[in-house]
Amino acid sequence: MRHAKLHSCALLLSIATTGMAQGLAIDWRTVASGGGQSTGSGFELSGTIGQGHATAMGAGGFRIDGGFWAAALPQSSNGTITGFTSIPGPSRVLLKWTSGGATGLSGFQVSRREADFADQPFTPVREVTYSGPGQYELLDDLAAPSTRYVYLLAERFGPLPAVPRALLEASCYGASLPANTSRVGPNGNFADIASALRAASGPACLIMVQPGTYPAFSVDGSSPDTLRIVADGTGRVHIDTKQGPISLQGRKAGQVVELRGLSVGQPTTAHPALRIAGSRGVVIVDSCTLTGGAAQPGVLLDDATSVALQGCSASGAPGVQLDGGSQAIASRGSVDALTVTGNSNLTLCQLVPGTRKVDPGSTLDELSGVMPDLQGNALQSLLSPLDLTIETFPNGLIVLAVATDNDWTRIPGFEMVQLLPPGSLVQIGRHVADAQGAARLSFALPNTFALLGMPFPTQFAGVNPATAAVRLSNTQAFTILR
Repeated sequence: MRHAKLHSCALLLSIATTGMAQGLAIDWRTVASGGGQSTGSGFELSGTIGQGHATAMGAGGFRIDGGFWAAALPQSSNGTITGFTSIPGPSRVLLKWTSGGATGLSGFQVSRREADFADQPFTPVREVTYSGPGQYELLDDLAAPSTRYVYLLAERFGPLPAVPRALLEASCYGASLPANTSRVGPNGNFADIASALRAASGPACLIMVQPGTYPAFSVDGSSPDTLRIVADGTGRVHIDTKQGPISLQGRKAGQVVELRGLSVGQPTTAHPALRIAGSRGVVIVDSCTLTGGAAQPGVLLDDATSVALQGCSASGAPGVQLDGGSQAIASRGSVDALTVTGNSNLTLCQLVPGTRKVDPGSTLDELSGVMPDLQGNALQSLLSPLDLTIETFPNGLIVLAVATDNDWTRIPGFEMVQLLPPGSLVQIGRHVADAQGAARLSFALPNTFALLGMPFPTQFAGVNPATAAVRLSNTQAFTILR
């Protein structure tokens, strides 16, 4: 008799509690000799494991065909496939993966079944032709809201049967939106972002933008106190700056603006991509491509005191320009050139500009080494666990926290800026990165409609075990949709 044990843990996220771990054990009663039974917490497998004539069996997120494992556990992969991930959209799921390539590989086959029916066969969704090592994606635009799916990614080698390589559990959200949320685009309730801004009311608003091209817009102190303008993640969102830049002006202390996943500007215009002026509020620009017009900066900060550029690509003359006593941090991403003038200060981490100019009275602080990085989907289906991917110091301690808004606080002895309010954040766990500095955390969301439409910014403190230095990560906000 042979025994094997498999352990897993799940973390339950709530605003008032920390995570809890659960154990799972599977004992293989019979291997390759037939007639056995395997039992575990909440499921049972009967039949033969290891013989080609065994009948199909399934449990939870896995399936056995012909007595052999046909696929790995959920959110795992093997072979040449890495990074099999999903982005939920309105009645759609965007699947992404990376292939290292293999001799004779001709394409990929994506299939799915409902997660609640383990014995249900996988139904083909679509095939993608192999075109060389690199990134691939597929949009499942027939996904049903309020349904959890298990997606199976397989490699095809000519006429041979497809070889299963990775499994992923995912779900999409529906067309119904919380009161504080609006959708811009062909299937939305607004044709452009400016129209959605004019209609926005209440203290916290989310504007989801579908793929397409839209004119630039302006945000001022009369706009909602917390405003998040976020690409929905299922395609490119481009902001045309022919008539002017995105303008954020006159934001007050305590107000927050987040721009996420936007491609802004083009080199043929006469305007910057983004201008932030006279602002005391927090501005977070995340995963955006910012292209300045002819002889114009990509990002222009003028008397803007709390700006975080996270994972952005900025180009222009220069890519980033600070003036008028501006204060900003910039991490990861790329900047072709930067200028810091007018008693301004910029802090960089894991970002090396092509050229730099710092006038007397201004300062440029550069932190060496790793910038702790946190990634997760901005828009989150209530049915799916929240998956967070972390990069930090090898074997480093990770202290993760969540809040209901963003803030800007420099803490003595901490590197970078705390972007969550010190008085209202909730610590949701301590973890340790692996030897490469990587970690992946998955949280089950409370099944309550009270959370729908609420933004939950997260951030973590990464501890460098070699120096004991504490460096704060970027911030990522996620919003739960039904």
